[in-house]
This record gives sequence, C-alpha cells and structure tokens, in this order.
Amino acid sequence: MNLFRTILPQALLTMKTGERWRHHRKIIGPAMTTKYLRLAMPNINRTADLLIEFWECKGRLASGRAWEGEIDLESATMDAICGMAFGQSWGVLQSYIQQVRHKGAGSYVVGERGEAIFRLTVPDLARSTWYMFDVSVLQRLLFAADLCVFILQVVPVQSPFPQLTHLFSRLTPSYNRHTRRIDDFLTQRVEYAKRKAQALAPEVALDVADNTLDLMMARQLDGLQGLSDFETKQELFQYLLAGSETSSTTLAWWCKCVTNHPQVQRKLRQHLQVRLTDLRDRQPTYEELSSSNVPYLEAVVHETLRLARTAGAYLRDTTEDMIILGHHVPKGTTLVFPTSTGYEDCSSSFSAGTLIGEASRGEQKTADPLSECRTDHHPRRVGHWDDGTGHIFDPERWMTPDGMFNAVAGPSLPFSLGQRRCFGKNLALMELRVFIAKLNLAFFFAPVPASQNGFERVDKVISHPKDCYIRPVQWEMVVTDS
Repeated sequence: MNLFRTILPQALLTMKTGERWRHHRKIIGPAMTTKYLRLAMPNINRTADLLIEFWECKGRLASGRAWEGEIDLESATMDAICGMAFGQSWGVLQSYIQQVRHKGAGSYVVGERGEAIFRLTVPDLARSTWYMFDVSVLQRLLFAADLCVFILQVVPVQSPFPQLTHLFSRLTPSYNRHTRRIDDFLTQRVEYAKRKAQALAPEVALDVADNTLDLMMARQLDGLQGLSDFETKQELFQYLLAGSETSSTTLAWWCKCVTNHPQVQRKLRQHLQVRLTDLRDRQPTYEELSSSNVPYLEAVVHETLRLARTAGAYLRDTTEDMIILGHHVPKGTTLVFPTSTGYEDCSSSFSAGTLIGEASRGEQKTADPLSECRTDHHPRRVGHWDDGTGHIFDPERWMTPDGMFNAVAGPSLPFSLGQRRCFGKNLALMELRVFIAKLNLAFFFAPVPASQNGFERVDKVISHPKDCYIRPVQWEMVVTDS
C-alpha cells in the first residue's frame, strides 16, 4: 500500500484494519447500500446517454474510421463518479461534445494506423485528477492534441521506491498546481455540504442525501462521530480514483471482447429488448438491471471482469503465524492472490481426489497432490471451467440450463474476498450493468483492422489494454445476416 499511501495516507484503501479503519467504513458504508445506489442510478444513466451522444458525434465525423475508446470511457466514468461523490459532474463529456460539434471535421487527424485522433481539451479538474493518479490517460489526450510535454507521474506505479519518488514529485510546480486545484474544489464542496446538512433536521438530511458527501455529512449530523475535513477529502479523492479508472478499463476490455464476438452483441441486445421494454421513453431502474431480471447481461458483465483482470492481484498480510498448503508462513508475510485464477480450466477437484481433466478423458485417476496438506474435506463451492476454455470470451459459461445466472459457475476473483474486499463492488457492478446495457442497445461494435485489434496489456496499477480501438455503429446502419 506504500504506492497509494503517498497521496492517500488517511483513506480506507491504505489504512490498516483497526478501529479507525472500521470507523471510516461505517461513515461511508451506506453509500454502497441498495437505497443509495437506487438514488445514484439517474446520474449514471445520464452519463451513459452523454457517452452515446458523444460517440454518435464522433461516428458522423470519423468516416468509418476507428478511434481510441478508453479515453472516452475514462471521461464518462469520471463524470459518473463525480456526480455520485458530491452531486456535481465535472462536465467532461459535455465539454467534449461541444468541442467536436464546434470544430467539426477539424477536431481530428488521421493517425499512422488509419485511426481518427480527436483533438480535445481536457477540463481542468479532470486533468488534475488524472495527473495525480495515472498519467497514461492524460498523456494520450495531450498527444492527441499535438502537445509535447513532460509530466512527472505522481503515483509512482513503476518505481521501486514509491515514497522517495513521490517526495521529489511534490517539489515540482506542476504537482503543487494540480493538488491545490483538487484540494480547493474538495474544500468548497465539503463546506457547502456542511451548510446544507446543518440547515436540515438530521432525519431529513439523511432522507434527501443523494450523493456520498451529503450522506457522510448527514450521518455526522445524526450523532455519529464524524471524520475530520482532511479525512473526508481523502475519502472523496479515493472515491474518484478507485471508482473511475477501474470501471473504464473494464469497459474498455468489454469493447474489445464484443468487437471480436458479434454474436454476443446480438444476443445481448435481443435479451435486453425482451426484458427491458419501452426504454425509448424512460430509463432502466435498479431492479430491472438485477441478475434475476437480465441474467445474460450479468453473465456478460462477469465474463468481462474475469477476462479483463483489471486488478492483477490482491495483497494480504498475515496477522499471525500459519500453515498454508503445508508451508509455514510467519506473521507479517505479504501474500499475493493473482486474479489470473479466473483463467484456470477444468483441472482438478481435490475434494474428489482426482483430476477432472483426466477423468473426463477416461485416463487413470491421479491422487490428490495436496492431500497431505489439506485441512478439510468439504466439497468445492465453486465450479470449474471446461478444458481449454479459460482464455475464451464466453458469457454462456455463467448460465444455468434453465437460463439463470450462476455466480459460482467457476473461478473468478475480480473484487477479492473478505472484509478488505473491494469496498465499491456494488457500485462498480451497477455502473458496468448500466453502461454495457445502454451501449449495447445503442451500438453495434463493428470489426476494426488487425493492426488496431491487438490484445496486449499494459500492466501498472490497473491492467489496461494497450490498444482499445472501437468503431461503434448505430444498429439501424448494420446489415443483418441473410
């Protein structure tokens, strides 16, 4: 956690499990409840609609060319998270739409691989947030605008000495300018939320709170010991960082996957049209996007999470000496749990003492290689993926024979487990459901040239696709199979 502790010393992500950590979680925990997520739905729906409008504008100008989509998705999730965090979107997408409409064909140039590169100016608050967390998005935006600049990355994701690297970065004028801009904004929002809550009765403030900051202020007004202003701003900034890039990167992998699997696009669209009726006149509700109502959508979401491996691994420190798989692990050891476990095929069922792959081929049964170090003999709770299918994008693997979604169909660990699992899991799933459903209903993601269709990764804090070229086409323009 040293990597994030340099800029988030008093946020849930970097605090050790203890009384103070539990108090922070108690203050902001209700933001992930069903009641609050229902209130957040309109904001996410509006943002998804703006992204659709933006891509329609780009599509009309690009003349059939693909463009880099992850930048747009990062901007969309930034807008959505800002609206949910403190009730005010930064208007990133709206700014882009206005720029594209004003400049027309002059808003882009053609790149070396035939792609459309749009020249867009990033709003100041979004620019500063990206500077603080992950410079890669900002670098691509600046490159697209033909600006030659050198940016010192504030979160030193590739440094062997992150705290030392951050110390030097704090001495730069750019760091001070960007941090001051973010801090001034958050200070203003915290003061406004305080005044707003104090003008209401505690029960009223809790009832009308429709964003995380208002909810935090209302709970403090209701008698719960609050956080300091600094801690509040830390949690809000963590909310922005953790909630925007992870979701946008997962959506980028979804775009790449469905571009190469048109049959999944068509099946999902048909599924949504049957289950979500009359959406031309209204927005989908929280309940309508549940796994029970749209199970195939849920399968697509979880299959994307499984293959994306947006977070490469999760770390846990042992709090006492223990034995793991027959090995002594001393207290204070950092354990690494890779999310690549979701790629594992049907290989073994240790509770049965056989290797499933061998048994299915009629080969001789093999003794359980972990039999000597197993401490229990309970049946496996999670299923297996079929042999040779681990790296294939196939949402059907999550579906039961009667057409329902099965969350334990096979191994996948996108949000970790236990009390330190991803705090924003429920919000992330809702965000993915809304964006995937609305984008799928609006566009068919047409094939892109082979030079733009690579699946290489760029692994930093988040595992990004090296390229995310997309060519969204309105369904009315798609020629159906004969």
